[in-house]
Order: sequence, then structure tokens, then C-alpha cells
Amino acid sequence: MEKKKIAAAAIVLVLVGAGIFYTQIQNSGGYKGQVEGVMVSHATEVSGKIRESSIQLGGTIKKGDILAVIDDTNQQYVVEQLRLNLQKAKLAVSNSKVGAGGVADNNYTAAQASYDSAQALAQKAKTDYQRAKSLYETDAISQEALDSAKVADDTAAAAEAAAAAKLKNAGDKSATSSAQLDVAILESQLHQQEDLLKKYTITAQCDGILMSQNYREGDVVAVGYDIADISSQAERYVVIYYPKEKLAQIQLGQKAQVGWTGHTLTGTVQYLDVKAQYTPKDMQTAANRNQKTLRVKILLPADSDLQVGQRVNVKV
Repeated sequence: MEKKKIAAAAIVLVLVGAGIFYTQIQNSGGYKGQVEGVMVSHATEVSGKIRESSIQLGGTIKKGDILAVIDDTNQQYVVEQLRLNLQKAKLAVSNSKVGAGGVADNNYTAAQASYDSAQALAQKAKTDYQRAKSLYETDAISQEALDSAKVADDTAAAAEAAAAAKLKNAGDKSATSSAQLDVAILESQLHQQEDLLKKYTITAQCDGILMSQNYREGDVVAVGYDIADISSQAERYVVIYYPKEKLAQIQLGQKAQVGWTGHTLTGTVQYLDVKAQYTPKDMQTAANRNQKTLRVKILLPADSDLQVGQRVNVKV
């Protein structure tokens, strides 16, 4: 019996307190206010089926928390294939460098040997031709023999020139430059696809309260779908309706006192609506009843404990 009396007394005190607070709002010359938050949407940048989403509507969210994970199996394959192609391209660069002990070294060695041989043959053919000319002048050999020596000399000289060109190509760095360009292209493509892979995990952009969860595990989404909306903890306002006739008495940056049962804090006037309207019935007080008013937003401190939807009293 005693417990019932205590409980009844507590209820009466709460009701009396609420009545006193309401009366204070009506008679203090202040304005009813309601806390609103800035909604931060979290839209998808990729398409697919939501594989995981464990957030709860109305729950507290911290920046970086995972809101949803979209199936990224195919994108994982794309990234893995690019990584393998990049490894292959880097190996091609290594093989194209002379002195690195790869295929290019073998090609260069073979080209050098061919050139050395062609050079020796060309030198011998040239010497033979010079000797043939001397012999021809003394009628020691025929015109036919001289012509034959000339052909051998020209042929050997052409072979030497061709071997020299092959040796130059074997040591040319242009092949290496081309292979290095392939590596650069693949690295750029890989970075792009790795960045895209990260977008399959949607994380919270701010601290706050989860106000809406539009898609859940198993849903299929496309680019631009809004997964969830968070009321930012860092940016909350109290909205009041201020008489238009008193517009000259309020300005942006002005301080305002925000009060609720047992608590007060100071906010800053951040927004004045230029369009006048009548005060909604549930926001009327003696200060703005039956008057045209302007919608005013008062920025709350970031560390305020006030929550979205909470009613307060404001003096400006």
C-alpha cells in the first residue's frame, strides 16, 4: 500500500513539473522550439545485392561504422586479374633490360656474336677485293675473277650493316620504355578498380542517430540508392517561430538561451527564413500566437545532449 502511494506521488510530481514547465514557456515571453538535425544521406556508388547490414533504426552511429556491404565477388575477380597482369608486365620490363640477366641479355649476346662474325667476313672480303684489283692491273687474273671479288665484298659489307642494325636493336631501350608504359597503365587501372572495390562497403560519414534505413540485407540496389540517413551529431538546430514584426530585434550570429527541464545552454541564430507564415498550433506561445512568423534555426553546441524531436524553450 505504501509503495502505491509513493508511485502515485511520483506521477503527480512529474505531471506538476511538466505543467510548470509548460506554464513557464507560455508566460516567460519565450518561444517553443523543437530540435532538428541535419540529415546526411549515404547513397550507393555501385550496384549489387546487399550482403550484410546490421544497423538498427534509431541506433547511435559513429563515423566509419559499416552501414552495409554490397556483394563484391565480381569486383574482387577484376582486381585479382589486374594484379596478375601487372606482375606479368613487370616481368616483361625485367626481361627487356640488357644487363638484368633476362631474355634481353641472351638476344644481345647472340646479336653481338653475329656482328663480330659479319665484321670479320666483311674485312676479309674487302682485303680480298683489294688484292684482286692489284692482280688484275698486272693481268694476273681475269675480269671475271675481279667482278667475283667485288660481289663478295659488297655482299659481306651488306651483311655487316645488317648485323650492326640487329645489334643496335638488341641494345635499344625503346622496348624497355614500351614495357614500362604498359606497367604504368596497369598500375593506374588497378588503383581505379581498388578504389571502386572499397565503395562496396558503405560507411557512416558522421556521428549521429540512424533516422532511416531504406534497404536491408538481401535487397538489390543500383547506383544512387540512399541506403540510410543519419542525423548528424555535429549539426543540430532548435527551430522556433519568431514574430515578423520583431524582425529588427534578431540577427544572424545572435545568441539565444535554450532551456528544458532543469537545463539550459546557449545557441547561435544560424538561419532566418524570409517567407512569413503562421505559427503551427503545437508551437504557439503567448509571444507568437495569431501572428505571422519567420522560421528561425538556432545552432546547438556540438556537445549538447539534446536529441532530435525534443521540445525546448527559447529566449532570444
